[in-house]
Amino acid sequence: MSGERPREDATPIERLVRPFQEFAKLEASGGILLIGCTVAALVWANSPWAGSYFHFWHIDLTFGRIGGLLAKPLHFWINDGLMALFFLLVGLEIKRETLVGELASFRKAALPIAAAFGGMIVPAGLYVVFNHGGPAGISGANTAAIFGKRVALVEKLGKVGGAGINTGTIPSKTLREAALALSGSTP
Repeated sequence: MSGERPREDATPIERLVRPFQEFAKLEASGGILLIGCTVAALVWANSPWAGSYFHFWHIDLTFGRIGGLLAKPLHFWINDGLMALFFLLVGLEIKRETLVGELASFRKAALPIAAAFGGMIVPAGLYVVFNHGGPAGISGANTAAIFGKRVALVEKLGKVGGAGINTGTIPSKTLREAALALSGSTP
């Protein structure tokens, strides 16, 4: 990849590991790996072995003792664990870029901001186009109710103090009113 020849005195394990090290140094390696895994998953899920693919995601992964509290299917660990970590890292990266990086000026940030809005509007528009007149899986009112209940829960946990949630400088009355407004309830 870099054009360097392996050393003559390199051990067999060094010669085996070297291509992987070179691949990891590439900036595009993460994207290449993601696309490769996506294609492999699509082929596997649409093959005669599709049953094993879907079974794979429901294998219990246990941390601690067997049958303990941390025995959950693999898809749970990915959805609730790895995705939370992923979005935390994405948020931290975006914050760093807006403070000191490529997104520090509005001029440089305009295209990514437009792409972000497009990434929200286009899928929502496609959903409306293809599901027009049909039953909706989740509506805006349902989403607002769920969000409102979570805001109310955060406010209550913040008051109790047991969860250690800091609601910042937002008064409790404001959080309660927002939760009620979003859920469509009246005080």
